[in-house]
Amino acid sequence: MSFEETFWDAKVTAEISATDVMQLASEVGMPITPEEAAELLRNEFRARGMWNHMIQAGKDYIAASLETKRHRAWWELSCQKDPLEERYDA
Repeated sequence: MSFEETFWDAKVTAEISATDVMQLASEVGMPITPEEAAELLRNEFRARGMWNHMIQAGKDYIAASLETKRHRAWWELSCQKDPLEERYDA
């Protein structure tokens, strides 16, 4: 295994544990042992590709959160009474 492959394997394994893989496997009706989960993380998944998907998912989550905050700020601002309107209402 090359240094680059080892690097990405270690990075993904640090983020997604064998326990996570076991839980996901159980949820889809395919329970596996800790050894099988570790083997999946080490050999069957492409670590760099998985890492790229994890990063993209994180970026998508952040973008969606920022968009929600922007809409909330717009809504709060649009619901406030305009001080200029108050002078003319009197």
